[in-house]
Amino acid sequence: MYSKLVQKQITALADLRNKAAHGEWEQFSTADVEDMLQKVRRFMEDHFA
Repeated sequence: MYSKLVQKQITALADLRNKAAHGEWEQFSTADVEDMLQKVRRFMEDHFA
């Protein structure tokens, strides 16, 4: 279980993922993807480790 804040962060990460999946390359940067990966890893460590 996680907070509303974490839920909003996950939703934002999902939005970035969808932009990438649909080829909307101008909507995000390499830095955005690197940040997303770091946040996903941290979420997994915090909630599933």
